[in-house]
Amino acid sequence: MGKKVFVLSTTCFLIIVLVLISGCGGKGTQPAGQTYPPLQLDTTQLFNYDLPGGSGSVVGNALPPWNSGEYNSHQLRMTGGCPPYEWKYQNPSGGSGPVAPGHTSGITLGGNGFVEGTADELPSSTLHRQIYVTAIVTDSCNPPQSVELTLRIDVIDNRAEIARQVTEQHLQEVMDIIQSAIAAQGGMPAGASLSFSNAIIGEPTKIDGPQWSVPTRFDLTVTVTVEGFSTTINGYAKSEVIVDVKNKIVINSILIEFNVS
Repeated sequence: MGKKVFVLSTTCFLIIVLVLISGCGGKGTQPAGQTYPPLQLDTTQLFNYDLPGGSGSVVGNALPPWNSGEYNSHQLRMTGGCPPYEWKYQNPSGGSGPVAPGHTSGITLGGNGFVEGTADELPSSTLHRQIYVTAIVTDSCNPPQSVELTLRIDVIDNRAEIARQVTEQHLQEVMDIIQSAIAAQGGMPAGASLSFSNAIIGEPTKIDGPQWSVPTRFDLTVTVTVEGFSTTINGYAKSEVIVDVKNKIVINSILIEFNVS
């Protein structure tokens, strides 16, 4: 009988120990005496970069830049604390309280720290816009840790660069249009051939919507051959290349001025 009582007591003791141990685990708990690294944003995933026009650089909690009118995405990550983390955003659209997800200027801020979207196009006179959002991140510790992070998204208008690149990639098409325009104005003697060189591409400017104007200048060489005799005449041609930056195509090249002497 004494032996049975001893076994029963031991069993009860083990059950109590197991209950105590299991009570310290589980989601959203922090065992007594255990500490965790502070909850903070993983800035190794963020970048420093220069703003257009030499207007400065972006540092700190700034996401990689968004190009105006183009899709982009980025995953924000946290370190420390107790995963999983809950993400909310304070006033991303001028609201009165935290929401998850948030939405601003065509960009969606997800409840898991995933940011994506197509940034709204900037006005023609604006090359750079800054968007500030406060992220509120809470971990699963008990008690939970929570931090507020001021994030910045820089929307950059890169359409001028697209217009310049399209012009460079379609120079042969531009030259063909200019040559036809010169011939239509009687600028090519009979039996003459025209060649282009030294293309200079100027600063693009917005016309309307996706259309941009890109000034170009070419050196011209006109070769005239008459009864076995050949001579060359030099000159230049200036044109306005019309580019659709949305579809990345050349719409037209308008001959502005040419001279052959």
